[in-house]
Amino acid sequence: MKPSTITLTMLGHCVLAWTEFNIRRMLGEVTSDETEILKGREIIEEKMMPCITYIKTEEVLLKSLLETLFSTR
Repeated sequence: MKPSTITLTMLGHCVLAWTEFNIRRMLGEVTSDETEILKGREIIEEKMMPCITYIKTEEVLLKSLLETLFSTR
């Protein structure tokens, strides 16, 4: 594996871990602040879910695009 690939993989894992923490916080697993929980659910439903749905439907195109963007050729 190339160093750039390893770096991107590690960065991806960091982003995913931070995202997981924030999702847990927004769902009330890490906080008891009702306002924060409601805002978190709103963000998940209105922003994150449509984004995940889009990524799923465009997965092949996006993978090709990302490979092109991060190519070290």
